[in-house]
Amino acid sequence: MKGLVSKFSPYVFSVLVSVFFFQFSFDNLKFYLSDLNFRGRGSPSPSNQVVTIHITHSTIQYLGREPNLMDWNGVIETLQKAGAKAIWVTKPFSRWEDEEIHSLQPYIDWDSSSVDKLLTLSAKENLFFHTDRLFLSGVKDLPSLAPPFDFLKVLSGPRTSDSTLLAQDGVSRRILLTYQDQILGHLHLASLYKSNKQVNGNKQEKMEFIRGAFALYDSEQVWVDFLPRGSLPNFDFEGVIQSKVPLDQLKGKIILIGEDLGKAANDYVKTPFSRDPSAMTLNEFHAQGLDSILRNSSVVMAPSYLGFILSLLIGILTVYFSFHVNPLKSLMFLFLFIPLLLVFQFLIFQFFTVHFSVVHSLLTCLVVYYLLLPYRLFIEQKNNWEFKQKNKLLSQVEELKTNFISMMSHDLKTPIARIQGMTDVILNDDIVLSSKQREAIDFIRSSSNDLLRVLSAILNYARIENQGVELNKTNRDINELLDDVINRHLFLAKLKHIQILFEKEPLFLIPVDADLIRQVFANLIENAIKYSEENSKILVTTEEFDGWVRVQVADQGPGIPLEDRPYLFTKFFRGSRAKSSPVKGSGLGLFLTHYFVELHKGRITVESEVNVGTTFTVELPIKS
Repeated sequence: MKGLVSKFSPYVFSVLVSVFFFQFSFDNLKFYLSDLNFRGRGSPSPSNQVVTIHITHSTIQYLGREPNLMDWNGVIETLQKAGAKAIWVTKPFSRWEDEEIHSLQPYIDWDSSSVDKLLTLSAKENLFFHTDRLFLSGVKDLPSLAPPFDFLKVLSGPRTSDSTLLAQDGVSRRILLTYQDQILGHLHLASLYKSNKQVNGNKQEKMEFIRGAFALYDSEQVWVDFLPRGSLPNFDFEGVIQSKVPLDQLKGKIILIGEDLGKAANDYVKTPFSRDPSAMTLNEFHAQGLDSILRNSSVVMAPSYLGFILSLLIGILTVYFSFHVNPLKSLMFLFLFIPLLLVFQFLIFQFFTVHFSVVHSLLTCLVVYYLLLPYRLFIEQKNNWEFKQKNKLLSQVEELKTNFISMMSHDLKTPIARIQGMTDVILNDDIVLSSKQREAIDFIRSSSNDLLRVLSAILNYARIENQGVELNKTNRDINELLDDVINRHLFLAKLKHIQILFEKEPLFLIPVDADLIRQVFANLIENAIKYSEENSKILVTTEEFDGWVRVQVADQGPGIPLEDRPYLFTKFFRGSRAKSSPVKGSGLGLFLTHYFVELHKGRITVESEVNVGTTFTVELPIKS
């Protein structure tokens, strides 16, 4: 239970970190990353349905003053004759809301005929004037300008900036569509274009085509899909007066008229593209908001629960890399994963105009990594100390084991040699033995040979583990070595009436350690005899090919099951059939065989078919 808690506690910690961070909005950082998306992407094409006209310094130079009411009448009339869908004057008439009419400059020279002319122009349904004011729902008096211009149709379109809400950085990112169920300017003008006529429907009908609308207090708003400054078609005010503006480019368009005189900071807005106080004129800001609606590309904020799910997954992934990957790779994960998250956010914005905030995921990743890293170091230090203690103990046990094996093996060899010597004396004596006595003597001799082979294997294994084996190579004929090994095993084969066939080709002398290679062939031939049925055959063949000498030992035994073959050459392994057979063994023979062959830079393979037989193939290089 303790181990289970220790294993999963880091993951629980990462979940708690994610939950903690989601108690905070981090709007400043979230919208900063959103602004980077605007700056990094390619500019989308505008709708080509919105045109801006600005009063600039060149207008003042051309007129020698600010435009008066006669100038305005002339421009508005020209635009209406050009077939403009709608005209929205954002400046300077909105300044008339809070001032006494007699103090207004430069409109002091207006006269009744100019006012009457403006009244005639405003009678058309496509002329509107801007106001920043918002009126409470149910108020009977609609927003209007100061007399005598209170007859003009006014559309409310307050400028927005994240000064006290959201990012609190003064950047304008959104426009209001409705306020207390009242239709505001941008939505009204967009609905004119969408329906190809003035829409008198309710709010729900007008908002059917709005993408990404969201509620904020008593209003419904959208995030503007900004284009770089100057992306919308723009003309100068005096260009219209001089008839230098192509009127065909104004037909069917929604035209916004405003100022770009640099007189007041309130005439400009900060945008995601720039924090410069003169980043974009207020007139172009309203035009971009309207164009964003017409393109139906308003930015959509991905649901916060998706960000929470991503944050949980990132936290869990960070824990995995922190605890199950080596420190260098986990650090590489951190340095690569943060850019990948930012690229993921950018691609979502680039292709879908959706802002998927990864701020919480980034913070979770960093905090989880840097808080769990010391914990991991502590755990590794503790494990390292325990490992050293265990290693010290294992070294002592290994030394005791080696000494015990060496002592027991040498001490056992002497009595075994005596037993073998006594059996030889009895067998060579002139005393006539009965068949039972001779059988008993043969059994003693065979058993002592088996025990001697086991001891030799253990000694070889101990020698390998302690200091390895050094080769004592001489040029030898492999056929001669095989003849010698086969002759030594003829007696064992005769006991089971097994015939050993040796098919050999003439071979070049090759450099080998004769004693080790004899052990290799002896192990293979002895195993073939022990596991073969009586009255069967064993075939031993030799040949040369492509710089190698190949030796094969094939028997007609029970075969090796497929599941046992991957472990044949591992130490102390005995197959399932070998364990159930009366044949005894140490499980070291094939391990040593494999070791000695590879020591000669050779290779050994096995092919086997159950109930048919097994063939071991040894290949030794002709040149060392």
